[in-house]
Amino acid sequence: MNANDVMMNFSHAYEELGVWECFGGQRLDATGLQGTDCYCDDESVAHIRELLRPFSPQGVHWIDSGNYHYLTLFWAEKVERPFSLVLFDHHPDMQQPRFAGLLSCGSWLRALLEGQPYLRSACIVGASPQLREHLAGFEQRVTWLDESLCDADGNRLAKALADYLDTCAGEALYLSVDKDVLSPDYARTNWDQGSLTLPVLLRLLALVMSTGRVIGADVCGELTEAQGSTEGDRQVNITCNSRLQQLFDSYGASWSGFTALL
Repeated sequence: MNANDVMMNFSHAYEELGVWECFGGQRLDATGLQGTDCYCDDESVAHIRELLRPFSPQGVHWIDSGNYHYLTLFWAEKVERPFSLVLFDHHPDMQQPRFAGLLSCGSWLRALLEGQPYLRSACIVGASPQLREHLAGFEQRVTWLDESLCDADGNRLAKALADYLDTCAGEALYLSVDKDVLSPDYARTNWDQGSLTLPVLLRLLALVMSTGRVIGADVCGELTEAQGSTEGDRQVNITCNSRLQQLFDSYGASWSGFTALL
């Protein structure tokens, strides 16, 4: 078990999946924290930074539903050497904040690019082609590989991703996965979803992991009962999370919670 692996519970999603108690890494219970759902107010920003203060960015971080994807910012801001970020997401999360200075699940990557001096570049994989306009002003630092590049076996996306990885050779990598990049056949989330298959996503993740330069990763995209989750949805997500875990395990990142449910 990797002692750096962390599960962050904001919405009770992991309890509903039955993996909270059997998670073998560090568990951070934030279910009582207010001002965190989709938007993170200043008080909660300070609280989360304090909560994460003892941890390094290394390991696998399970960060609840896509409403909390901004948590990637707090993990990635801990990196203190030049690095690049590879984001698998149906949305680029680069919107202008609705209110100046307010962090949200839709604006965190823009905030990270503006505020993390060690972040050299980012690559967004699997986003909707219609959302490319959100990159305005960051075209030189963000590589855009949208879902239109994805063929049945993922060859075109894999080639384009490999080309990007070549451009940042020697740099550390941080990896972030929002499961809404997948079609509903492979994951169930509370956001509109993309068209990638799980086998293609796993192939692309393996390509990144095989560089040996990934220092940390996170996964979001859970679906709660309050958001309409059914038993069928939970089983789809348990299977998806288990496959992701197995991939991370195969590259030395260990996390055992979902395997217990297979």
